[in-house]
Amino acid sequence: MPSTAYKADQQPGALAIATNQHTEMVSLTLPAGNYALTATGTVEGTDRRSVAGYIEAGATTVDTRGITLAVGPDFLPFPTMFGVLALPSGGKVSVSCEVSEFTPGQAAGVGFRLMAVSVDALG
Repeated sequence: MPSTAYKADQQPGALAIATNQHTEMVSLTLPAGNYALTATGTVEGTDRRSVAGYIEAGATTVDTRGITLAVGPDFLPFPTMFGVLALPSGGKVSVSCEVSEFTPGQAAGVGFRLMAVSVDALG
């Protein structure tokens, strides 16, 4: 079975990231299959806010990473997220971010990208 790659890019411009609430940055609707997933992006903000990022499919969290922003305004590359996922019936896979409730305030996501590559099997 040949592999197929799917990708989605965040709409142009910054997207505000909510405090203590997952904010969707980008998503893909995939057909049934097994997938290797990768997500990247940039986070902008200040005041040492903690931002968490997730690759999710329904109630399943495939991967999560985090970053602490600088004191002054800055754009920082978000740590690359990756994982594997079986979607027996297909479905939506999304990348979301949230600002920690312990460091509330404004942050924004820019240029997030999600890539899914179909694979024969997961090991």
